[in-house]
Amino acid sequence: MTALRLTILFLFASLLSGCGFHLRGGVDLPAAYQRMAIEGVSPYSPLGLDLKRTLQGNGIDVVELADAQVILKLGQVNYQRRLLSVSAVSGKTAEYELHYSVNLSLRDRQGKVLLPEQPLQQLRDYVFDQNNVLGTDNEEVQLRKDMERDLVGQILRRLQASTRTRG
Repeated sequence: MTALRLTILFLFASLLSGCGFHLRGGVDLPAAYQRMAIEGVSPYSPLGLDLKRTLQGNGIDVVELADAQVILKLGQVNYQRRLLSVSAVSGKTAEYELHYSVNLSLRDRQGKVLLPEQPLQQLRDYVFDQNNVLGTDNEEVQLRKDMERDLVGQILRRLQASTRTRG
């Protein structure tokens, strides 16, 4: 029985490696980004905290503006919930769409633009259950956290891509 399990595990691992799957590792950012300041978002907001932790987890020191080599500016952070559909039977809300967006830019201490301003966004929709309002509210909170985490991932990928295009 254990031989069968080991064989199945080996086959599964072989299939995953054969298709190119690999665990998401850290982002490789240049030494010029070693000391980074974050501007435009509160460091105590959920997005600010998650971004700071993720940058630090990737070897970046998040510092005050005066000590920074580069400044990451986040502007126009926007979170909206929009009515997506209404039930034909009851006329009540059936679905919502969540939209989370932020503008991103990066410059060095001298003001040279390293990454021009560009929008990042996340969209999610969910079914609103009139019979389980508390559960639906919890689902929205969890979706918002997931969207923040995904935006942070997008920010890191943009930073990484900016180093490849510059040289």
